[in-house]
Amino acid sequence: MDSKTTPARLIYLDLLRIIAIFAMMLLHVAAINWYVLPVTSLEWQVLNVYDSLVRFCVPVMFMISGALFLDPNRPVAFRKLFKTNLFRLLTAFVFWSFLYALAYHVWRYGTINVQALSSLIEATILGHYHLWFLVTLMGLYLIVPLLRKICESQAMMQYFLVLSFLFAFTLNFILVFFEDQTLIEALLTKLGLYVIMGYSSYFVLGSYLVRYELSHKMKHVIYALGITAMMVTISGTSWLSVNQNQPVSSLYNYLQLTTFLSSAAIFVLVKERSKHIQWSTQAQHYMSWLSKLSFGMYLSHDFVNILFREVLNFTSTSFHPILAVPVITILVFFISLVVSWILNKIPIINKFFV
Repeated sequence: MDSKTTPARLIYLDLLRIIAIFAMMLLHVAAINWYVLPVTSLEWQVLNVYDSLVRFCVPVMFMISGALFLDPNRPVAFRKLFKTNLFRLLTAFVFWSFLYALAYHVWRYGTINVQALSSLIEATILGHYHLWFLVTLMGLYLIVPLLRKICESQAMMQYFLVLSFLFAFTLNFILVFFEDQTLIEALLTKLGLYVIMGYSSYFVLGSYLVRYELSHKMKHVIYALGITAMMVTISGTSWLSVNQNQPVSSLYNYLQLTTFLSSAAIFVLVKERSKHIQWSTQAQHYMSWLSKLSFGMYLSHDFVNILFREVLNFTSTSFHPILAVPVITILVFFISLVVSWILNKIPIINKFFV
């Protein structure tokens, strides 16, 4: 594997971000009814397929951030990291968490009163369900200086990723199929390898895949493992759910081996295919524009989901989910894009909240 100098802007990272945002929206559209339909129904199985295929969305977003923040050619000053990057995540979290909590309470109670105030404050602190990503990203930003030290050496990056692969992702996969998990969990607790058992693995992996060229054979191995992982997620989730007669999401976990393998495959595939495309200046401009608006799309898109679900009663089962899921996702994507574009035009909001 040869080291590769990281260009100032990599167009495939913009493309990956757009794909990941769309995949995340599709996941949320499919998930709405995944929990309530009978697991033996055809509709549930369709939702399972969609959900399984896009589990890469969040890991790929972490990988993109890791590729940027752990780039040795891009200095990261402590002052900027805390004053700009971390502060913006914090302000965005508080702002959007409050908006979602407020909308929920007004919808539930019809007004905001003293009795609902404490619940509103608690909901704001805990955050809307999809905003957990911001909190986790803040945690990763805090350890960026430490991860950058690991990423100074290719050998150290490989060692870190191997440990993560074995003690986080692989053991998580094994635990899915063991009823008695006491022994393995006790072993993990005693080892205490928490530094390599979280989303930091995706941060380092993203940096590694951007900086180093893989051999032709290794790329095909990654593709094969990625395809296999997606098939295992689909079939395994179906088998576990039917066997327990209820939805089982164990293989959907973002720290699951199957998710790790499919995420790496998507990342490498987009990177390699992009090399063979002659992007026009206009295409690069639009991808860069979409990529920059994706943060606002991520933050605001669930308001569109709520509108469709609660007000219009328009969900993945309004018609056959094979068509309903992609159709609704496309609508959510473009409405969120317009919302993000408008918000990015507003001073203060575009600086701190999107």
